[in-house]
Amino acid sequence: AFCESALEHGCTGFLMPGKPAVAAVEGRSSDIADFLRHTRTVLFAQVPPASRKMTVSLLDEDVQRAFDGFEEVDLCTGSDPSTKGSHKRKDMADLGLLQKFLEAKGLTHAFQFLFQTALAEP
Repeated sequence: AFCESALEHGCTGFLMPGKPAVAAVEGRSSDIADFLRHTRTVLFAQVPPASRKMTVSLLDEDVQRAFDGFEEVDLCTGSDPSTKGSHKRKDMADLGLLQKFLEAKGLTHAFQFLFQTALAEP
């Protein structure tokens, strides 16, 4: 429903479910605002209140889109055969895979911004 709704609002990007879940949403500012409003009021109505956290962390305006559509990507620890079984939680996101995915789209700065605290720790 999330990906379909994004497309209906004229947005492109991706959704990575898991812990943490990450979404990148591209489009005109008004389209993104409408989509986020719809997500909070309609889509999140089906989600338990304790799980409804959504934070807009990085907002780049007037940039060329990196995505053609809106897709769900599986970047959980069990999705890469080389890391299969590396974590007991099946929904734990593999941030290394996320970093590679974003780098391939030319979005290295987004990963660095989102996880700057974790990257800065020794």
